Amino acid sequence: MVTSVYAQVTIKDTGLEKSQSANFLGKGIACETYDRRITLDNNSPNRYTFTYRYNINPTQNNQPYQGSIIFPYIGDRSLGSTGLGLDGGAWLNTGFIDIMAKINSRWVKLTTVVAGTVKASVKGDRGIVDVQWTPEWGNVNARFVSVEKDNKLYVEIGIDSEKAEQIRIRLFSFPGHLSVHSKIPHDRWFSTVSRNIQNNAVSGPDSLDAKNEYWVFIFDTQNNKMRGSCAALFLPEEISEASIDQRNNNLTTVSLTCSIKKVRLLLWQFPEQYLDTEAAYMHLKENGGKYLNDLRMFNFEQR
Repeated sequence: MVTSVYAQVTIKDTGLEKSQSANFLGKGIACETYDRRITLDNNSPNRYTFTYRYNINPTQNNQPYQGSIIFPYIGDRSLGSTGLGLDGGAWLNTGFIDIMAKINSRWVKLTTVVAGTVKASVKGDRGIVDVQWTPEWGNVNARFVSVEKDNKLYVEIGIDSEKAEQIRIRLFSFPGHLSVHSKIPHDRWFSTVSRNIQNNAVSGPDSLDAKNEYWVFIFDTQNNKMRGSCAALFLPEEISEASIDQRNNNLTTVSLTCSIKKVRLLLWQFPEQYLDTEAAYMHLKENGGKYLNDLRMFNFEQR
């Protein structure tokens, strides 16, 4: 465990830890499991803890196991995410973000690409987590910044690739409660500045008007106390298509597509003991314009 402290920013980093998994996914496969947890504590009500896990099977040489499991197995492969999660809130801890590139008219993912670099650092009043993936088609970099006494997480994602035609970012969340711990059914909703969108198994995904609906708030109306709510904000000028998907009334997805190769976001998670559903929504509605300008002006390269 490494702890770095400067001013009011603290980073706790377990480093990459290896353990043995003798019964991977109940298949009896002996695997090496690698875990890492990085917590950014900036003296605000929100503490962001990154999790990263991947599994390798040396005996299979990264070939399909019985035609189904492909190694390395990263995060929650059912989602097709990067395996980078956020713990302790509504964002999915087994992989809250998926980064895709459109190459030769086909979308490619990072689902079998282990992050080459995961680095945590403190710079002035900032806690920073840098993640880099190096697939065969280019380099993908993500920077997450937590500023002292600020409840937001600043995100910048860039792709360095001559082959990439577009970028698509998907954000996965699991607000409210887990049905295995409660008899109360899920009722996942999205809210924007102008409307509320309930889960619907028939229609969807729902498109957003990126110019005006540049933030989305995600919550559960039945029991929001276990995991709380969360929100994402993007810059309209960077996004060509934006949509939301909560058709299964369980996992929710925000999808953002753009033709540029660098995207900036703001993320929040709102524990109920900090801001309940109504207070968190009003916090965004009253300050959305300010936060939009904050993100435009934010210098991710500041040291």
